[in-house]
Amino acid sequence: MGKSAKDYMGAKPHMDRIAVVNRLFDDGHEIHYWTARGVSSGKDWFDLTKQQLEGWGCKFHELHVGNKPHFDAYICDKSWNSEHWFTQSLYEQIDPVVKD
Repeated sequence: MGKSAKDYMGAKPHMDRIAVVNRLFDDGHEIHYWTARGVSSGKDWFDLTKQQLEGWGCKFHELHVGNKPHFDAYICDKSWNSEHWFTQSLYEQIDPVVKD
């Protein structure tokens, strides 16, 4: 069973991480937020999620809700575990986008 409305409505933002992602947005990177909200329950959490992200000041190009694939392991050459990415400051290795 998926999480309840109470669980999602009580979500607390990581403002320090939002600042990092917003800086990447400002540097010209394309930002997509993906969430598995609703994958198990089938409930559409798009509006609540968008409202939360906008209320927290998140900058993004696209929001994907409920269509994140379910998996036991995700293997990709461009992926990082979020805890590792933020705690090891790996985002500092990403250069600003240079547009012609």
